[in-house]
Amino acid sequence: MEEEYTLEQMMDMFLKNGLDISYFNFSRNQDKENFFLMYVDLFKSILRKDESFYHIINEDFNLFVHFEKKEANFTISDDFQTLKCDLEKYDNTDTKTIIILSVMFLTIKELKNMIDKLTDDLMSRKKENSRGSFKKLSKSFSEKAKVLSSMLDDVIDNLEDNRKNINIKEIK
Repeated sequence: MEEEYTLEQMMDMFLKNGLDISYFNFSRNQDKENFFLMYVDLFKSILRKDESFYHIINEDFNLFVHFEKKEANFTISDDFQTLKCDLEKYDNTDTKTIIILSVMFLTIKELKNMIDKLTDDLMSRKKENSRGSFKKLSKSFSEKAKVLSSMLDDVIDNLEDNRKNINIKEIK
């Protein structure tokens, strides 16, 4: 059974140890960049008009965030297994710091939910297909398939005729 932690405990553990993100199977820098862009999009969606926020994804694909005079630097390890965060100063009572970290946790949760949903959909499709219940193909696709099938039959017939001709010539 998994232990449940308070948000404050989760933040403390994350800042001390980083977070295992091997579940996502990141394998290239583009994965890191896409993950951080997801974070930025989520962050921007919760901003009020009077709040200042900017970010930089550097050449190492690390994310620097500035929110209302609070700064954080998020990095993903070279083996793509661990997410870490360096804060200018951690104060568990500062709402801006809590927002910066909470949005990261929400991003991770959202990505996990998206992957789980996609996996469930793919597995249910696989089960449907293994029972032989395929979705009906469009009429235009079926007609094109029939044309290709008849063309293939003609090609096979021509190959058979040519093979017979070649065998006869070889015998003579």
